[in-house]
Amino acid sequence: MGTQNRRRAFKTCYDSCRHSCKSALFHLLFLFFMSFLPLTSAAEDLKQVVIIRYPIEFDQFRNAIGEFKAVLAQNGFVEGVNIQYVDILTRTSDESSVPEIKEAVQRYKNTASLFVTCGWVSLYVRESLKSSDTPQIFLPVLDSVALKLVPSLTMPPNTNITGVYLRYPPEKVTRLAVNLMPRIKNFAYVYDSRIPADVVYKASFEGMKGGHGGLTLHYIDLAKGIDAAIQELKDRHIEAMCFIVGGFQHLKPLKKAGIPIVSAFTLDMDEQSLKVFLMDDDSILAGLFNPFSVCGREAGEMAVSILKGAEIQKISPVPAKQKAFINLKAAHRFGLKIPMEILETVDYVIK
Repeated sequence: MGTQNRRRAFKTCYDSCRHSCKSALFHLLFLFFMSFLPLTSAAEDLKQVVIIRYPIEFDQFRNAIGEFKAVLAQNGFVEGVNIQYVDILTRTSDESSVPEIKEAVQRYKNTASLFVTCGWVSLYVRESLKSSDTPQIFLPVLDSVALKLVPSLTMPPNTNITGVYLRYPPEKVTRLAVNLMPRIKNFAYVYDSRIPADVVYKASFEGMKGGHGGLTLHYIDLAKGIDAAIQELKDRHIEAMCFIVGGFQHLKPLKKAGIPIVSAFTLDMDEQSLKVFLMDDDSILAGLFNPFSVCGREAGEMAVSILKGAEIQKISPVPAKQKAFINLKAAHRFGLKIPMEILETVDYVIK
């Protein structure tokens, strides 16, 4: 029964009893009871959004989540008034946090209006939610990971999950490396086999079509230890390397290997923080990145629609906005002269 119907029912009761009982006690009890009606209605309308993310440089998805919340607030979903956020940050960034993720899903799946899952944790949340009606938005995941969650990246999912995905085609990364280093022969993808996103992206490299631009691709696993990985880079005469998650956790020692880095930046940063990050860097030569704040806004628009009653089954996943950059300080260190026609193909040139 809605608030207005309850008010009318109690008013009828009040009018009837007023003629037979005019005691002060009745009036006080009636007013006391009526005062709870708006609170009951507000509690019924409260939305619970459960966010599960993992530690990632630099801000642990805070840029994405902050913009996500801002979009909801702009559309009338005010934290503490009609929406409650449960924000869960896992202890680690690898699979050792899987039990923690599963426990959180079991705890909230019957009360949550929506789950928002960041990165590879989306895979494990999906395992628990795919047989439920609780909607899930991934924010963001690699396109290769997204395809394990939804049947298509261009069509409505026809299930209770959608989201924002990152496009880091291995072909684009290797092409960028070849354009900057035309004589390169040995290119390494450095990954951590304990991190699901790294493993999925490795499969994307292995599935590349149309050749590798004359490159020989090498796969070096950080799970063997950082010292062993660096030695393997030297033994294989690697001339440039790429990584996404695991490599950034070992960025400092990898830089000391003295090998150009041409990578996909799956980091929580925007354009300005990227420029600051690269200002004094002479190891990261070039790469691709997606501003996570933009991803957050895109996911926020999805969430607004879902919380207002739209069917998530009809909301297609969307690609994140991608940017490319070249770092001239690193180019100078490695003795590379970058032609103007190459510089004109990227969004940012860091001088």
